[in-house]
Amino acid sequence: MGKIDPHRQGLAEQYIREAIPVCPLCRTLDPRWQFNHTVQMWERRIEYTCSVCGGRMSTAYSDMKGININGLTDFLQGSLSYEAMVRPIYGKKKGTVYVRVLDPGKNQIKKEKYEGVEIPLEEIEKKSWSV
Repeated sequence: MGKIDPHRQGLAEQYIREAIPVCPLCRTLDPRWQFNHTVQMWERRIEYTCSVCGGRMSTAYSDMKGININGLTDFLQGSLSYEAMVRPIYGKKKGTVYVRVLDPGKNQIKKEKYEGVEIPLEEIEKKSWSV
């Protein structure tokens, strides 16, 4: 799978800035996300770190509509993709964007509870999820 197209990286970063304008870990209104893009086997992810609390989260490119690969590849992978087959096993809903907490940053007291947890983006947007 190799590298991620710089244009798609920019789209993914914009998506995160717009979808998560407040850090869900420290509630800062201006997290000034620092981004890192990773590729591991079949999965492309964007990692983002809050400049205030150092909390680090990630989202799969495959969750973000319009960001992942291209229309033809999306169509061909469709329901046969690894992601589509694995989602139900882990209780994930199709069409839902998930945010994975990689490190709660300064919120180390809650590290055991939240590290590795995946939260649906809509819960973060509604502020119904908090540390």
